[in-house]
Amino acid sequence: MKSASSAYLTASTNRDPLSYSVGDNVIFAVSLIGDGEISSCDKFDWSADTDDGHHYSGSESGTFGSCSICIPATGTGVIRVKVLAKNANGTIISNVRQSESLMEPAVFSACVNAESITQTVSEPTDFDSFWSSQVATLASVAPDVLSMEKMNGVTSVSYTEGSVSYANFDYYRVKIRTPDECGYAVGILSIPKGATAGSCGITVVFNGYGVSDLSPYVARNQIVLNVCAHSIELGREASYYSTLSSKGGALYNYCFKNNDSRDTCYFRTMILRDLQAVRFVKYYAGNVGVKIGDNTESLGVWNGKLKIYGGSQGAFQGIALASLDHDVTDAFWWIPWMCDVGGTTAGKLCSEFRPSYTAALRYFDTVSFSKRIDSDVNVTMQIGLGDYVCPPSGTIALYNAMSCNVICQFKQGMTHGYTPPKVSVTTYSK
Repeated sequence: MKSASSAYLTASTNRDPLSYSVGDNVIFAVSLIGDGEISSCDKFDWSADTDDGHHYSGSESGTFGSCSICIPATGTGVIRVKVLAKNANGTIISNVRQSESLMEPAVFSACVNAESITQTVSEPTDFDSFWSSQVATLASVAPDVLSMEKMNGVTSVSYTEGSVSYANFDYYRVKIRTPDECGYAVGILSIPKGATAGSCGITVVFNGYGVSDLSPYVARNQIVLNVCAHSIELGREASYYSTLSSKGGALYNYCFKNNDSRDTCYFRTMILRDLQAVRFVKYYAGNVGVKIGDNTESLGVWNGKLKIYGGSQGAFQGIALASLDHDVTDAFWWIPWMCDVGGTTAGKLCSEFRPSYTAALRYFDTVSFSKRIDSDVNVTMQIGLGDYVCPPSGTIALYNAMSCNVICQFKQGMTHGYTPPKVSVTTYSK
């Protein structure tokens, strides 16, 4: 291979990757890029699998740094191709960033009859009544503040959009009352200094899978609440979180167990905490007010705009919340999790990280929630066509199910934790 300090695999398809029909040939043009140029290698080893059960594999010359892989479109669903750049002796070239690590294949996908991709297993007939009862229970408990601790010395923040000085905000760790079975909701609240009446939107951030402390987020003219998925303490030592998430800990494999009943599923109380956290920030930033100690307090600065922001598990939480809270106006989600949880029952290419299917998980399918987002909500999404934590068959079904205003970017080769440089993007909107 030509000398290169770093390299990666990229691919494009011979047409829009979501535009194929049965009978077409789906051609993936794969190239090895090193230092911005096509670079040769000894060979490309590849394999392909399809939602309709076919498997293919092969090896192509890498002399010219590119190859073509042709897969017949034999049925509706996704075609996944995995590629490794290798030396002549079959070892993986060490400096090629294939996907999340240097030793994993690059992953690319296309879809046949994408417009007809839907949820595999129908949602429960009592989906709406179940969630209405859950929201009603939550509404009986005011989002009182159990504690509100000002954070001093904050110098490191994350941004939901653009850049703004961290010094222009006050920061608080907040603990919010929820129904007893949910524990309590916690998050980090960032408030612009000197905000005036009606000057601020609200942005709510949800995070990916895991158990950890939170850090502040900020955005210009936004009150931002970064919400924890769990009922745990914030600002603790690292060992506190690792103990909770380690084997034997209270949050070990938290969503991979107790899924035989909708009532014992961890996602249920997670979503209720999320809803309560958002009730808190709306009431506090607006004019309703929340109880803090003996007083009811409000900032009166909210302008009525409510944006939800998150990826992976955070996108699952955000989509669920947007379906249940009709004050949401905007959202930005990426690599949304838990889409089409019953896909494996039809033999579709399955998620590499998701609870095993049970009938109870149908109450927590992201696709079902997405159908119920109000039509005037403005959503931007990013989907990875190499992401098999959140498989494309599920995320395409998600897009198809939505009736709100959606701009969706499908990124070729983007996995759950890696996006290739100069990634090929196909944008759909409605």
